[in-house]
Amino acid sequence: MPRIFAVLLLSVFALSTGACATIVDGTSQEITVSTVPTGAACDLKREGATLAAIPVIPGTITVSKSQNSITVTCTKEEHLDASEILSATFGGTTIGNILLGGVIGVVIDASSGANNKYPSSVSLALPPERYDSVEERDSFFDAMSADTTRQGDQAIASANASALCRKDPDGSQCLDLITEVEDGVTRRLAEIET
Repeated sequence: MPRIFAVLLLSVFALSTGACATIVDGTSQEITVSTVPTGAACDLKREGATLAAIPVIPGTITVSKSQNSITVTCTKEEHLDASEILSATFGGTTIGNILLGGVIGVVIDASSGANNKYPSSVSLALPPERYDSVEERDSFFDAMSADTTRQGDQAIASANASALCRKDPDGSQCLDLITEVEDGVTRRLAEIET
Protein backbone atom coordinates (compact mmCIF):
# COMPACT_ATOMS: atom_id res chain seq x y z
CA MET A 1 0.00 0.00 0.00
CA PRO A 2 2.77 2.55 0.78
CA ARG A 3 4.30 1.90 -2.67
CA ILE A 4 0.99 2.65 -4.47
CA PHE A 5 0.57 5.81 -2.38
CA ALA A 6 4.12 6.91 -3.25
CA VAL A 7 3.52 6.32 -6.98
CA LEU A 8 0.23 8.22 -6.80
CA LEU A 9 1.84 11.12 -4.94
CA LEU A 10 4.72 11.27 -7.43
CA SER A 11 2.24 11.24 -10.34
CA VAL A 12 0.26 14.13 -8.85
CA PHE A 13 3.49 16.07 -8.32
CA ALA A 14 4.62 15.45 -11.90
CA LEU A 15 1.27 16.56 -13.31
CA SER A 16 1.18 19.68 -11.16
CA THR A 17 4.69 20.75 -12.16
CA GLY A 18 4.36 19.82 -15.80
CA ALA A 19 4.48 22.47 -18.49
CA CYS A 20 6.68 24.87 -16.53
CA ALA A 21 7.46 26.92 -19.64
CA THR A 22 3.75 27.24 -20.37
CA ILE A 23 3.06 28.47 -16.83
CA VAL A 24 6.20 30.58 -16.28
CA ASP A 25 6.84 32.02 -19.75
CA GLY A 26 3.44 31.60 -21.43
CA THR A 27 2.70 30.67 -25.02
CA SER A 28 3.23 34.17 -26.43
CA GLN A 29 5.84 36.88 -26.16
CA GLU A 30 6.53 40.45 -27.18
CA ILE A 31 9.00 41.42 -29.89
CA THR A 32 10.10 45.05 -30.26
CA VAL A 33 11.01 46.06 -33.81
CA SER A 34 13.10 49.16 -34.53
CA THR A 35 14.76 50.49 -37.65
CA VAL A 36 17.50 52.91 -38.58
CA PRO A 37 16.14 55.33 -39.66
CA THR A 38 12.84 55.24 -37.79
CA GLY A 39 9.51 55.49 -39.55
CA ALA A 40 9.69 52.33 -41.66
CA ALA A 41 6.82 49.87 -42.07
CA CYS A 42 7.49 46.24 -41.17
CA ASP A 43 5.78 42.91 -41.73
CA LEU A 44 6.39 39.80 -39.66
CA LYS A 45 5.69 36.46 -41.32
CA ARG A 46 5.96 32.85 -40.22
CA GLU A 47 5.62 30.01 -42.73
CA GLY A 48 4.27 32.44 -45.33
CA ALA A 49 1.46 33.74 -43.09
CA THR A 50 1.51 37.35 -41.88
CA LEU A 51 1.69 37.56 -38.08
CA ALA A 52 1.65 41.33 -37.89
CA ALA A 53 2.09 44.51 -39.86
CA ILE A 54 3.56 47.48 -38.03
CA PRO A 55 2.81 50.61 -40.06
CA VAL A 56 5.29 52.90 -38.28
CA ILE A 57 8.41 51.67 -36.52
CA PRO A 58 9.44 51.48 -33.69
CA GLY A 59 6.72 49.19 -32.42
CA THR A 60 6.08 46.18 -30.24
CA ILE A 61 3.92 43.21 -31.14
CA THR A 62 2.85 40.04 -29.37
CA VAL A 63 3.38 36.75 -31.21
CA SER A 64 2.57 33.18 -30.33
CA LYS A 65 5.64 31.06 -29.68
CA SER A 66 6.63 28.41 -32.18
CA GLN A 67 9.65 26.44 -33.31
CA ASN A 68 9.35 28.10 -36.75
CA SER A 69 11.38 31.18 -37.65
CA ILE A 70 9.84 34.60 -38.15
CA THR A 71 10.90 36.76 -41.09
CA VAL A 72 10.87 40.51 -40.45
CA THR A 73 10.82 42.68 -43.59
CA CYS A 74 10.92 46.48 -43.39
CA THR A 75 10.42 49.10 -46.09
CA LYS A 76 10.76 52.87 -46.21
CA GLU A 77 10.46 55.25 -49.12
CA GLU A 78 13.82 56.16 -50.71
CA HIS A 79 15.57 53.41 -48.71
CA LEU A 80 16.59 49.85 -49.49
CA ASP A 81 14.42 47.12 -47.96
CA ALA A 82 15.84 45.09 -45.08
CA SER A 83 14.97 41.62 -43.79
CA GLU A 84 16.02 39.55 -40.83
CA ILE A 85 15.12 36.04 -39.70
CA LEU A 86 14.31 35.53 -36.02
CA SER A 87 15.03 31.95 -35.05
CA ALA A 88 13.34 30.35 -32.06
CA THR A 89 15.62 29.00 -29.36
CA PHE A 90 14.92 26.30 -26.78
CA GLY A 91 13.62 27.84 -23.54
CA GLY A 92 15.39 27.08 -20.29
CA THR A 93 12.24 26.42 -18.26
CA THR A 94 11.53 23.31 -20.31
CA ILE A 95 14.66 21.75 -18.83
CA GLY A 96 12.87 21.94 -15.48
CA ASN A 97 10.08 19.89 -17.00
CA ILE A 98 12.49 17.17 -17.99
CA LEU A 99 13.68 16.98 -14.40
CA LEU A 100 10.42 17.60 -12.54
CA GLY A 101 7.44 17.20 -14.83
CA GLY A 102 8.81 14.43 -16.98
CA VAL A 103 7.38 13.64 -20.36
CA ILE A 104 3.96 15.17 -19.65
CA GLY A 105 5.34 18.67 -19.04
CA VAL A 106 7.63 18.51 -22.06
CA VAL A 107 4.77 17.38 -24.31
CA ILE A 108 2.52 20.21 -23.05
CA ASP A 109 5.26 22.79 -23.60
CA ALA A 110 6.10 21.42 -27.06
CA SER A 111 2.48 21.40 -28.20
CA SER A 112 1.88 24.95 -26.98
CA GLY A 113 5.18 26.31 -28.33
CA ALA A 114 6.11 27.54 -24.84
CA ASN A 115 9.45 25.75 -24.93
CA ASN A 116 10.63 28.14 -27.68
CA LYS A 117 11.57 31.80 -27.48
CA TYR A 118 12.35 34.47 -30.04
CA PRO A 119 14.71 37.39 -29.47
CA SER A 120 12.82 40.10 -27.57
CA SER A 121 13.97 42.83 -29.96
CA VAL A 122 15.28 43.27 -33.47
CA SER A 123 16.75 46.32 -35.17
CA LEU A 124 17.08 46.60 -38.95
CA ALA A 125 19.04 49.18 -40.92
CA LEU A 126 17.58 50.48 -44.16
CA PRO A 127 20.33 52.25 -46.10
CA PRO A 128 19.24 55.12 -48.32
CA GLU A 129 18.94 54.30 -52.02
CA ARG A 130 21.66 56.86 -52.65
CA TYR A 131 23.87 59.24 -50.70
CA ASP A 132 24.51 62.87 -51.56
CA SER A 133 28.12 62.60 -50.39
CA VAL A 134 30.74 60.16 -49.17
CA GLU A 135 30.52 61.81 -45.76
CA GLU A 136 26.78 61.15 -45.57
CA ARG A 137 27.34 57.49 -46.48
CA ASP A 138 30.14 57.09 -43.93
CA SER A 139 28.07 58.80 -41.24
CA PHE A 140 25.17 56.38 -41.83
CA PHE A 141 27.35 53.28 -41.53
CA ASP A 142 29.30 54.71 -38.56
CA ALA A 143 25.95 55.12 -36.75
CA MET A 144 25.06 51.50 -37.60
CA SER A 145 28.41 50.30 -36.23
CA ALA A 146 27.95 52.32 -33.03
CA ASP A 147 24.43 50.90 -32.60
CA THR A 148 25.71 47.34 -33.12
CA THR A 149 28.47 47.87 -30.55
CA ARG A 150 25.95 49.33 -28.07
CA GLN A 151 23.58 46.39 -28.54
CA GLY A 152 26.50 43.98 -28.09
CA ASP A 153 27.50 45.69 -24.84
CA GLN A 154 23.91 45.43 -23.59
CA ALA A 155 23.75 41.74 -24.55
CA ILE A 156 27.02 41.02 -22.72
CA ALA A 157 25.76 42.89 -19.64
CA SER A 158 22.54 40.82 -19.78
CA ALA A 159 24.56 37.62 -20.15
CA ASN A 160 26.72 38.53 -17.13
CA ALA A 161 23.54 39.22 -15.14
CA SER A 162 21.87 35.97 -16.23
CA ALA A 163 21.38 33.08 -13.82
CA LEU A 164 23.85 31.03 -15.86
CA CYS A 165 26.71 33.50 -15.33
CA ARG A 166 25.73 34.42 -11.75
CA LYS A 167 25.90 30.78 -10.66
CA ASP A 168 29.17 30.08 -12.44
CA PRO A 169 30.81 33.33 -13.62
CA ASP A 170 34.06 31.63 -14.66
CA GLY A 171 32.40 28.52 -16.06
CA SER A 172 32.63 27.48 -19.65
CA GLN A 173 28.89 27.91 -20.32
CA CYS A 174 28.99 31.57 -19.28
CA LEU A 175 32.12 32.16 -21.35
CA ASP A 176 30.53 30.37 -24.32
CA LEU A 177 27.48 32.64 -24.06
CA ILE A 178 29.60 35.79 -23.97
CA THR A 179 31.80 34.52 -26.81
CA GLU A 180 28.68 33.85 -28.89
CA VAL A 181 27.54 37.46 -28.36
CA GLU A 182 31.00 38.82 -29.20
CA ASP A 183 31.19 36.68 -32.34
CA GLY A 184 27.75 37.94 -33.40
CA VAL A 185 28.85 41.56 -32.96
CA THR A 186 32.05 40.89 -34.93
CA ARG A 187 30.06 39.30 -37.79
CA ARG A 188 27.57 42.19 -37.84
CA LEU A 189 30.33 44.81 -37.87
CA ALA A 190 31.98 42.97 -40.78
CA GLU A 191 28.65 42.98 -42.66
CA ILE A 192 28.29 46.73 -42.08
CA GLU A 193 31.84 47.32 -43.30
CA THR A 194 31.13 45.28 -46.43
